[in-house]
Amino acid sequence: MVVVLVTNSRAVPLAELDAAPTGGAPAKQIVANLAPGKKTSAKLAHGKSCVFDLHGAYADGSSTDIASVDLCKDKNVNLVD
Repeated sequence: MVVVLVTNSRAVPLAELDAAPTGGAPAKQIVANLAPGKKTSAKLAHGKSCVFDLHGAYADGSSTDIASVDLCKDKNVNLVD
């Protein structure tokens, strides 16, 4: 289990942040409804690999994708424009 700090540095609310182990496992929602400028922690279970693909969806319909992030090495996810 790894705990990551998610920061929404964008001007719009984060509707949902999903994480999936890189390599094809299904994505799971780890954060929902995070206001601009706010932070929250999220727990992720992981196997041998701690590398995840992240997908964020925002209230204005935009989205962001971050591929192959080692969340055991970098426990901070900063969502920026």
